[in-house]
Amino acid sequence: MVAIKIKLKNSAKLLAAFRQAPRIMAKELQNTILKVGGFTVGEVKKHITTGTNMWKPPIRTGAMRRGISISQKMKLKVVISTSSITPYALYVHEGTRKMQARPFFDITAKRSKKDIERFFNKALDSAVKKIARKAL
Repeated sequence: MVAIKIKLKNSAKLLAAFRQAPRIMAKELQNTILKVGGFTVGEVKKHITTGTNMWKPPIRTGAMRRGISISQKMKLKVVISTSSITPYALYVHEGTRKMQARPFFDITAKRSKKDIERFFNKALDSAVKKIARKAL
């Protein structure tokens, strides 16, 4: 399973904001996670569609691309996965003994990490400013 780890800047300000207004920060963080999940789904679909210089796109019918979605929404977590109508997506991603891997999730994680970090940092900076305005 691919995971994207996010490095947040201004961690001291974020912790102070969480202490001052935990509900607001939790809500902002959850909204940001859902937005990032939507952005990441779009990026995964883009990488499935375009392929890379190492492999051609695995597109015949488009079912696998349509099946990529946010499958679980929990507090402070989203899971992006393929749908049950495309059980072969795992074989496309991981490869088989007859076919090389086309790791579209891994590629998205590597290529989009900086964009996702900027997304989080911008949203959380905005939340910290909202809390600061309310405190004044």
